[in-house]
Amino acid sequence: MDLSLLSKLHKRLQWPKPDYIVSPPGAGPSVYSHLAHLKIEKPLARRLGDDQVRVNVLVGNPLDDSTDAPIAIFCEFVRALTPEALNETRRLAWNFCRSPILITAEPHLIRVWSCYETPDAKSGTFPNDPIVSEGDSVSLDLDSLVDTLHWMYLASGEFLVRHRDRFDRNQRADTTLLKNLQYVREQLTADLPEDIAHDLLARIIFVQFLFHRKDSQGNAALKRDKRGQAFDLGV
Repeated sequence: MDLSLLSKLHKRLQWPKPDYIVSPPGAGPSVYSHLAHLKIEKPLARRLGDDQVRVNVLVGNPLDDSTDAPIAIFCEFVRALTPEALNETRRLAWNFCRSPILITAEPHLIRVWSCYETPDAKSGTFPNDPIVSEGDSVSLDLDSLVDTLHWMYLASGEFLVRHRDRFDRNQRADTTLLKNLQYVREQLTADLPEDIAHDLLARIIFVQFLFHRKDSQGNAALKRDKRGQAFDLGV
C-alpha cells in the first residue's frame, strides 16, 4: 500500500504526517503501533490475504514517549469489506481494548465505529450503524469529513463528546470480561468453598487463553471442537 490516503488526510483534515502514523517515533506510541499490527493487522491479513490491510494507530503526540491510549485505530483496506470481514475487524478492535474509536477506510468509503459497544452474545455480531459514513462506489469526498474527523475534533476529545451515547465504558471488552468473571464466580461460590471456586475460575481463564492464543498461522493452542461444555467468557 502507498501512503496516498494518509497524505490526503494529513492535508485536508490536519492528521499527523503519514510517517508519524505508520511509524510513530515516540516510545509509547511505537508500542501501541506494534500491538495493533500484532493483534489486529496480522489476524486480518491471514483472513484477507497479505497486503490487503494496513492497521495503524492515531495518537495525540506521535513524538511523545508517554503511554497515553491511542485516539483511534485506523484500518485501511485494498478492497471493499464483506459484512463478515467488517464484523471481524470490529471484534478485533473491541478486543484490543486500548482505543475508543475504530476508523475503517475502503477504496471509496470511510466509516467510524465505536470500540465501546458489545457484540451480540449469541451471534457475535455488532448490530449498530457506523457513527460516521462518507463515500460511495465512485468517489470519496474528504472535504465532507472536515466537520467530523478533523484532527482538532479527534485530538481534543470533541468527537467523543459529540457522540457520547455511542461510547459507554461499561461495554468495553475489559469491563465485559470482569462482569462475566464476577458472574461465574458467583455461580461457583454458591455451591463450592471459595478456594475451590477460585481454583476452578483460574483454570477456566487458562482454558480460554488457550482457545484464543494463536500461532503465526492462526491456529489456536486448543480448538473449539475439543472444548466440550467449558465456560465461554465472551471475549
